[in-house]
Amino acid sequence: AEYMGGAWVVLDPTINPRYMEMYADSETARGGILEAQGIVEIRYRKKDILRTMRRLDDRYRADCHRLKTAMSSADKERIESSIKLREEQLYGNYHNAALHFADLHDTPQRMLAKGVIDGVVKWSEARKFFYWRLRRLLFRDRVWNMLSDSSSGIDPKLLDNSLGKSNVSATSTAVGGISGSAMTCSQMMSTVRRWFVESQGGAVNAHLWEDNVAVTHWYEEQLADANSVIHRSLTELRRERVRADMVRFINLYPDLAVEALADRLPSNLEAQLRTLLIDNKIESTDTTR
Repeated sequence: AEYMGGAWVVLDPTINPRYMEMYADSETARGGILEAQGIVEIRYRKKDILRTMRRLDDRYRADCHRLKTAMSSADKERIESSIKLREEQLYGNYHNAALHFADLHDTPQRMLAKGVIDGVVKWSEARKFFYWRLRRLLFRDRVWNMLSDSSSGIDPKLLDNSLGKSNVSATSTAVGGISGSAMTCSQMMSTVRRWFVESQGGAVNAHLWEDNVAVTHWYEEQLADANSVIHRSLTELRRERVRADMVRFINLYPDLAVEALADRLPSNLEAQLRTLLIDNKIESTDTTR
């Protein structure tokens, strides 16, 4: 299959990277803006091929030099005839080499190196590959939705710090001025990958993340076990979200917070609580502990 020109505009995975991926057959697939013939006609015309011939072919280069130094008309005609004959002999080979070189830009291996496709798949293995890839992505999307819901309402800057730690429960930082922005796809990808590596025994087994079958089975086991790494981490994120909501509520409505807590605190602590919540705005979850 070939994927050329304007087709990139409507099918490029960057349009929706969460739900679009692109793969190419290892042998017959091609992708680019122009076909090889068009690239050669624009970027490597006949004059460029003749210049390359003079640089690489000793006989052609010698004839060109002799033509410059020829004195008589007969010698010039004879040398020009020799040059034309040599061009006819070599031009086809040089043109084909240029076409092959231009075609290398559009091969699956080059597209993968440039990052415009997600992988190279042999046609004979495509059915098996896409079966497991689709199952993995369906599980991934389910976990991403759970992760997004659990982390919504937490300041994104603080969320970056929290998710960068080995234990999500270690999050304890300022959450005043919550923006409510959702996690990005890259954040969710790195978070789930970290959970996977930790559950597999560390970096020594990190290569298993590239195995669709292994990751699919991991998702199944994690979602079925209420005490799995995924469920425990999501629970801690929900706790952090609730903690963030509480701090925001207290900062916005300190009087209501005092009334809500007064019934559950000894009377002698109500005045201290009011001073704490009204006179001194809470700036971090640590100040409430």
